[in-house]
Amino acid sequence: MFHPPFHGLQKDQPDDPDPVAKTLLKGADLSALPEIESYSTPFTNAAGQPEDVLTTLKNNGCNVVRLRLWKNPAGAHGGLEEVKAFAQRIKSNNLKIWLAIHYSDTWADPGNQTMPAGWENLTFAQLSDSMYAYTKSVVQQIQPDYIQIGNEINSGLLWPSGHIGNEVQFKSLLGSGIQAVRDVAPAAKIMIHFAGIDGADWFFNKTTGLDYDIIALSFYPIWHGKT
Repeated sequence: MFHPPFHGLQKDQPDDPDPVAKTLLKGADLSALPEIESYSTPFTNAAGQPEDVLTTLKNNGCNVVRLRLWKNPAGAHGGLEEVKAFAQRIKSNNLKIWLAIHYSDTWADPGNQTMPAGWENLTFAQLSDSMYAYTKSVVQQIQPDYIQIGNEINSGLLWPSGHIGNEVQFKSLLGSGIQAVRDVAPAAKIMIHFAGIDGADWFFNKTTGLDYDIIALSFYPIWHGKT
């Protein structure tokens, strides 16, 4: 299933005469597209003509594609090789890459931040080193323009070690991932991602001192209410 199209803003220089026009991100999460295409699913444009989904999006003003990455997924989809190949295809269409690393073998969200199975028995020092090395390798191979260190990390990541209740370890793990990006892709924009609005101030106060560029907020009316 596709996520709905999204819009995002990154901070620009204050003296820019039209910062919104230059920084508006328009795109969609297409993580499931390789799987959907594996079933020979047909796609057409508004005129009813067969057309690549990326071409359709680009022709309608999209400039970025968001992709999720799982460490070692149980199925055939969502792992590094598939995401890497899809990212190359996206770049060949002159679209930007927004990479969301889940730091899990499956979905990571506010209620699930299950550590990759291969990391379960590591000491905290080893876990921190593994997060740095894994993030560095992923960034080198995919070369994203935007990168989330974790997905919907309201309660931390890599539980139990990186639960937000242990603020020191939570920030240390985030810092390891951030440093890996800075070391190999200094131009990439780093996001910290929180799902919802309520509690966002409290959460982002916990990230004070971390070197990231963009506050990323998700908002789903079905979960977070509407007015």
